[in-house]
Amino acid sequence: MDAVLPTSEASLVIILLAIAPGYIAAAAWARARTWKGPTGDLRTILQSLVLSAVVQAILVPLTVVWIAPIRNSLANYPLRVTI
Repeated sequence: MDAVLPTSEASLVIILLAIAPGYIAAAAWARARTWKGPTGDLRTILQSLVLSAVVQAILVPLTVVWIAPIRNSLANYPLRVTI
């Protein structure tokens, strides 16, 4: 069984989508605390990764219920995948 690897563009999109929830949470937290956005340093990226992991860990039951049954035809369910 051959594994299909994503292209470099698809890999970049996957990485950005994985970091986005954590970055949004970190940016909201920084703005609520200091009224300034997060700095663009390594600490912000690491916080974004950790917060994204926490968000994914919390939402994994919902993700499994919604995505697992349609995993072979994700393109047919863009709204579900987006949510």
